[in-house]
Amino acid sequence: MDNWLKALVAAACLVIIMSGGYFALSLYTEWEAAKTMKAQIAQAEKRERCIAYKSNGRPLGDESDTLVRLKLTICQKEFPELF
Repeated sequence: MDNWLKALVAAACLVIIMSGGYFALSLYTEWEAAKTMKAQIAQAEKRERCIAYKSNGRPLGDESDTLVRLKLTICQKEFPELF
């Protein structure tokens, strides 16, 4: 095989490998962003529940006083700025 053809095959292989790496990196970046957004949404929902517990005492219905106090204690530890 001529040297120029070997170089052309090597270059084509590099292009394919690099495009696969770029694709994998973009998928990982999207996955990481989705994971971060999910965590932020969960944190915001938890914060809203804590705000509701602080203001109403029992936003979720028929829960025992002990359970409400426990949830308020957890909220105080996670979000001290609310209390």
